[in-house]
Amino acid sequence: MMGTIFIRVFFLLVLCSCSSPLIFMPTVRDERLESFVAEEASRILEVSENAHKAARYKFRLVKFPREDILGVSLGNHRIFMS
Repeated sequence: MMGTIFIRVFFLLVLCSCSSPLIFMPTVRDERLESFVAEEASRILEVSENAHKAARYKFRLVKFPREDILGVSLGNHRIFMS
């Protein structure tokens, strides 16, 4: 009985870790700063190996609860920056 529960919980955790994250990130709206970040990021992406995908990237401003977190990527070309 206990082994069966452990196996079910284990597979549930594995399936959840492999799925796309459904995380809500409260963004900060600052048009001027967002424009600046997007412009600078596009300049960096132009010289990267993903230059051909530069238009797909979306950058969002977030106030993270910890100051040591500078940014995080959640996939699908979405990057959240502090």
